[in-house]
Amino acid sequence: MTGIKRVLILYDIMCHYGVHLVKRITDSKLLPIIEELEILMGIGLFHVHGHKDTCLCHFSPSYIIGAGLTDGEMIEWLWSALNEILWSTCSMSLPHRQEVLDSHINYSNWKKLIKIVFQMTIRWKRVIAGLPVSTQAFKGSSDSFGPATVGWGLQEQLAQSMQTEDLKVMDIYDNLVDKAPSRVEVQQQLAIIEEQNNELCGKAAWLSLGLQIQEKQLTIRYDVRKAGPNTSPEVLNGFDEQRARLLKQIDDFHHQVEHFLLYNQQLGDAPLFPIDSFAAFDDVDDLGDTSCDAVESCKAKSRKKHNLGGWHRGLGGALIEEQDIMLLSTLGLAWCGENGCLAAVDKELQLHIAQVHDAIQKICLALGFKAALYRTKVYYAQKKWTKSRAWGEVIIQEGKVQESAWIYSACHKAVKYLRGLEASMDDLPLLSREHLGVHNLLLGAEPRGQRNTQLLWVWSFGRWNVPEGTWIDDFNHVHWLRAKAQFDRWKEEEQNLWHEAEWVPRFFDHKSSFWGALCQSTAEAETKPEIYKKQ
Repeated sequence: MTGIKRVLILYDIMCHYGVHLVKRITDSKLLPIIEELEILMGIGLFHVHGHKDTCLCHFSPSYIIGAGLTDGEMIEWLWSALNEILWSTCSMSLPHRQEVLDSHINYSNWKKLIKIVFQMTIRWKRVIAGLPVSTQAFKGSSDSFGPATVGWGLQEQLAQSMQTEDLKVMDIYDNLVDKAPSRVEVQQQLAIIEEQNNELCGKAAWLSLGLQIQEKQLTIRYDVRKAGPNTSPEVLNGFDEQRARLLKQIDDFHHQVEHFLLYNQQLGDAPLFPIDSFAAFDDVDDLGDTSCDAVESCKAKSRKKHNLGGWHRGLGGALIEEQDIMLLSTLGLAWCGENGCLAAVDKELQLHIAQVHDAIQKICLALGFKAALYRTKVYYAQKKWTKSRAWGEVIIQEGKVQESAWIYSACHKAVKYLRGLEASMDDLPLLSREHLGVHNLLLGAEPRGQRNTQLLWVWSFGRWNVPEGTWIDDFNHVHWLRAKAQFDRWKEEEQNLWHEAEWVPRFFDHKSSFWGALCQSTAEAETKPEIYKKQ
């Protein structure tokens, strides 16, 4: 490895395998390594997209200087070719199978050797077609963003120089806008604050459990409505099992009410604000029968069936999924103020806000996937049967949209009760059915009338607390860096091909000289065998 100062190692799980790789190589007595050698680590493009989002900018060859357009998947290409002999080798004995595989692998290596020039011409044609496109895109981005690109370029140089020391510097290739914390993250933050302030530990976890119970109640209500009037006994028994598990959670939750909320005081006649079923969000795109008669018939049948026992009913004789949970949001701000629970109100507010962000994010993801399904599988289908696989996938995504819509609406009402009925809710707009449909703007560029159409508020929710222009500046920043990385990889591919154009003839000349010398030595051995026997 004399003269080599920089190497790139690509492996499927380099994010874990490479943590102690350099240390193990340097500590090993059997693996000598040059101290000045810089080892870059990456993950092949086939595998990196299955990792966490951060692995893409940390390990993708697309953002590593010198990687060119390599995909990093060498053995996978061989495996794809060997798949053709799968059925013939499965019934072979072990020695026979090994001989067959060796034969095919040797043949694959031979084809690589004799077709190396042909593959170079294919790569060269690809460079001729792709390099001008990437050049134009990078030049257009640079002209659009102006002087700001100078600082971005210096930031990229610094990140590339520090890549081997700290992979987090490569986060510049990802969106720089911090996402709102999830409910789980907020719960953990509140638990840490409780421990630091010597407060009563466990209150954040208890409030989070109450929010999970409400989500489960909404899910069961929807399942009962969707079951229809002709529900089978098996489905109804499934509802029984869900209610049994939910009843245990509610009992555990209410068992801790006195410890975390009442402090051994009496609840009194405090009214509980109920959480609605939000049936208005059922079948946003009218994919099924959601008539009031069908819904009421299903609920009536479920109630009639379950009147045989009383275990599934909670306080006041209500079904488990309709029972009010003794959260601060159901008790109201006035009761909390009178009983000294305002500190706990702030904690539940933070959990609800985080729950809102989670719900909106799930709505956007499900709507985007739903739009893609419409676009690729439903829109161009010859038959519009709703019982097809494509429609089945659409209905699954619709269910995710509806579930997130109930959670958002329930959080909206809970936040209103916690802030006070007269408080402003401008930061949490009211969600309606019109906000959850797949509009033409998401289906593609063909439909007309989009010139003045704007995306709905759900697609930009959660960025109001960011200064104006910050998130779009970050978007432009990341867009320019990725355009530059793409341009650099194309230029590297062009340079690599120029070098390979010199290396390949030298390789064939070397092989020609090697085999010529071997042939000559073999001929001499046949004419003068006694000389070689002595040697």
